[in-house]
Amino acid sequence: MEANTTENHWNNIYKTNEAEKVGWFQPNPAPSIEMLKTSGFDKNSRIIDIGGGDSYFAECLLDLGYKNISVLDISESAIDRAKKRMGKKADNIEWICSNILDFKPTQKYDLWHDRAVFHFLNKISDIKTYKQLAYNSLNDKSKLILATFSELGPNSCSGLPVTQYSESSLYKLFIPELHMVRWHYYDHITPSKTKQNFIYCCFSKIK
Repeated sequence: MEANTTENHWNNIYKTNEAEKVGWFQPNPAPSIEMLKTSGFDKNSRIIDIGGGDSYFAECLLDLGYKNISVLDISESAIDRAKKRMGKKADNIEWICSNILDFKPTQKYDLWHDRAVFHFLNKISDIKTYKQLAYNSLNDKSKLILATFSELGPNSCSGLPVTQYSESSLYKLFIPELHMVRWHYYDHITPSKTKQNFIYCCFSKIK
């Protein structure tokens, strides 16, 4: 799927579906927050949420006192919806509308968080681009928290094919630049009560 077609696809998803109706809806991003809390970040850490346009993760970070938050999403509609929901709080977040594969960071981050973007990358070249981009965007001794569909998860989502992963395949994919320090499986229950199995991983950047 070409970049502009991908953007149109996601804008249409957000324009035609209420927030509570999409499969990835998660009003309490507890798995990500718990992994963040156990990874030693202070409130001034620079955090970027990949694909977090209309998720609640960044808003939860603000409520917890984190100050340097960026959110990247391919869909301007998703970002606009999040801004409307959050009101004035949205002014405390840097919003970036971009395809992740076209992202040109202007700063480095202490945490790269991605829930449910990575598994939409199916080409080896795109996966390698993502890996290198994440690595280059991180400060030394920083972390990447990744939540992606496991081998027990769905093989498509929102009309698009996905790539499934195990802890072993993710470990082999990101080594040697990023070292997996912890992981666990998690069943996400969609608004339609469908179970989606994710694997949550925390990687540490190796200098």
